[in-house]
Amino acid sequence: MIHYDNKTEESTLFGTIHLDDLYIESAASLKMCYDLTAYVSPTLYQHQLFTLGLIREEGNYTSMELGREFRCSMFPLLFNPIEPVASVINRYIDSLKGYYVIGVQMRFGGMMANYHEQSFLKPSDLGKLRALINSALERVGNQSVALFISSDSDKGLKGLKKAFERRVKVVTVKEFAVGHSCEGYYHDEEKEKWPEYVQRAIVDLMVLKESDYLIVTGKSSFGEYALDMQYCSYGMIQPAFYASLLHVNRSVFRARSRPGTFSIV
Repeated sequence: MIHYDNKTEESTLFGTIHLDDLYIESAASLKMCYDLTAYVSPTLYQHQLFTLGLIREEGNYTSMELGREFRCSMFPLLFNPIEPVASVINRYIDSLKGYYVIGVQMRFGGMMANYHEQSFLKPSDLGKLRALINSALERVGNQSVALFISSDSDKGLKGLKKAFERRVKVVTVKEFAVGHSCEGYYHDEEKEKWPEYVQRAIVDLMVLKESDYLIVTGKSSFGEYALDMQYCSYGMIQPAFYASLLHVNRSVFRARSRPGTFSIV
């Protein structure tokens, strides 16, 4: 049995050598909290992934493309929240039906955020966001538009909402407060609020993936996840398949009929 936590010397070999050729043992135990495809080249396992139904077709994928295909199969299985959070997510998704959805993920950090950490967006970047949204509104013409906003800053969220609430349907999550989703960030009394912050992040992420046009913050891992999930909603295995595996009444994932578009600020 092999124990691998991405800190062993073998980590540099996994990107070029198939596990069957690297070890005599027939099983491997992988314990990590990272995207495995960043260390183990998925192109080495393309045939197995296709045979298992975890990618849609065999072809000339790059390692990055194949890793994304694999994640698309795993997201609906590993990221399907339990109740009552799942019902909250589905209510928001249902409220967006019939609308062209513009999703905005604003991560400010710094003094603008509800919690202070490294800076991402600056207050002046709100102008860039407004310009991108206005451009999208011009493109869609007379379609009904819903603007879903996710942010680490109540101040930033309120500012963007105020700029558009008279023109389009603006949606933000009401059930949970905004805070840092990392438990280690909080201590003592503040730690009691952490579960609520995590639930807010989960709901935001799962609704952002429904965007027809998604604007995310550059170098934000949360934004990267939102983009991946938006992409995976197009051409994915039917969500009912995953719901049956998880024994849930309804998945929080939807199969998109066309790919979404995005911008990174």
